[in-house]
Amino acid sequence: MTERNLPRRFGLTVLAGLLAVFALLSVTPAPGAKAAGASLSHPSVNCGANATVAFQWQQISGGTVQYLDLSVQDGSFAKDTFAGTPVTGSSFTWGGLQAGAIHWWRINTNTSAGWQPSATGTFVPCGNPQPLTVNGTCADANNANIEFFWAPMAGPNGIQYLDISQNDAFSAGFQGAGPLNSGVFTYKWANVKANTTWYYRINQRQTDGSWKASPIKSFQTKCGAGGTGGTTSASAAASTPSGSPASYAPTGPAGSSKEFNPNVYGSNDKLTVPGVATGSRCSSAAPVNVRDVPSNGQLGDPTNDCDVVRYDFKLFPGYGGYPGDGGATVLAGHVDYSLAHEGGTGAVVAVGQYWKTMKKGDTIQYIRGDGKTISYTVQWVSAVPLGSDFDYSTLARQTGTESLSLITCGGTWNAAAHEYDERNVVFSLRS
Repeated sequence: MTERNLPRRFGLTVLAGLLAVFALLSVTPAPGAKAAGASLSHPSVNCGANATVAFQWQQISGGTVQYLDLSVQDGSFAKDTFAGTPVTGSSFTWGGLQAGAIHWWRINTNTSAGWQPSATGTFVPCGNPQPLTVNGTCADANNANIEFFWAPMAGPNGIQYLDISQNDAFSAGFQGAGPLNSGVFTYKWANVKANTTWYYRINQRQTDGSWKASPIKSFQTKCGAGGTGGTTSASAAASTPSGSPASYAPTGPAGSSKEFNPNVYGSNDKLTVPGVATGSRCSSAAPVNVRDVPSNGQLGDPTNDCDVVRYDFKLFPGYGGYPGDGGATVLAGHVDYSLAHEGGTGAVVAVGQYWKTMKKGDTIQYIRGDGKTISYTVQWVSAVPLGSDFDYSTLARQTGTESLSLITCGGTWNAAAHEYDERNVVFSLRS
């Protein structure tokens, strides 16, 4: 049997309602990425409570096994960053995907010469196109050649335009490249003025004639005499929906680069649940680390079996909180943990394994790094089926009462999808 890297047994869906998620109305499938492996076509989607995406590709000859790999973290497909499912033929439909989130996918085929991955495709199901990166090289001291990358909407949809402007509201005129086919996700633009801040967006037209625009990002390529240099910096600018003023607040991690941290970072806080067991390798007070929630609302994974993650919703006004300071605190932990991540075999019980045994009236204690202990009383415990219409955003939405929620996986392990079919949710209010 050929071994493949599988993700940790965790994978929260995007918090529904944190972002404006729009129904997709149009489509024309377009050819997608090509490489030595399978040739990908642009996916199409049906939108409901969750997104159901239909994938298609052209197989390569000589393949014995195919996997469809899917990631919402990035396109590197590094260990523990993606889910993979075995597929046959040249199509597969994957339900329960995260509406509005950027997805990367590929087909990995095992042949007599080894694994042959396709090029990587990217798309956003049931949402707006999303900018990714900008690369620039100097043509001369005053001009640069720019290559843009973005995630287009999944089909069915219409043509796209890439717009650039020196005004973040695009109110003083702009240049547009297009029309581009619906599945295109990169464009090279020659002789863009260097040493100048530019703003760009992707606009995608639907069959009813309406447009969906990406968030606006900025970039600048610094070029010196003789075309030297070529350092390109890119960041999110104000995302200005139609009818909104240019001062509309930034809504992306790059837009708050001084505050947003894409990596997990530590704290001196701990979580304890009196009378409830913890993971097999965990103490009664589990360490709490922090993950900032990016603009797509995706909740990042805990790092190991004993790690509890507190999610910081700094990009989402009106959401999130910190124990003792008010708001709605959301925490997550693994239910179990594969020792393969440490080079071992088997699995261990993780910190969230026994959260599902909690009941109304139980106590949760959050021990802050400053020594304060904040107590909460459990109001309800629920097993939420994956793909249900449960609105996770209610857990993070600030109300007049301080709350704390615990989320972990539950139910039955789905080996084909590489995830559990339920999420266990514990909701508590400050005592």
